[in-house]
Amino acid sequence: MLLKTFTIYIVAKYAGWVGRLDILIMFFPLPRCNFLHWLLGSDFPTLIKYHRWLGHGTLLVYRYSIHGITYMSMWAEAGTLTTMLDWGMGAGVNRRAGLIALCGGWLLWVTAIPFVRRLPELAPTVA
Repeated sequence: MLLKTFTIYIVAKYAGWVGRLDILIMFFPLPRCNFLHWLLGSDFPTLIKYHRWLGHGTLLVYRYSIHGITYMSMWAEAGTLTTMLDWGMGAGVNRRAGLIALCGGWLLWVTAIPFVRRLPELAPTVA
């Protein structure tokens, strides 16, 4: 049981660290005049495509969802979820702000899905 808890803790911790690196890499392709355009010889729409895929991987699929859900499941299993999600700065981080950021990231991801972005175009207009 101790090995299982330790393994889950390590997965949650390092998913957050790798997520920080992903966010750093995710914002490199955004400026129109950047070194990646020159280095890779690609155009701006291609770099935006990389930015979108890095965003999908960072926010939902890989890093921050695994990081947040794993920590919250550990706290729920231990019965300390409500005490861990206070506004205090326990362990140097504000956990409730992290939960709000996770939910905001999911909302951002949902609004970035092409089908959801085109919903206003598909809705009938009232004249």
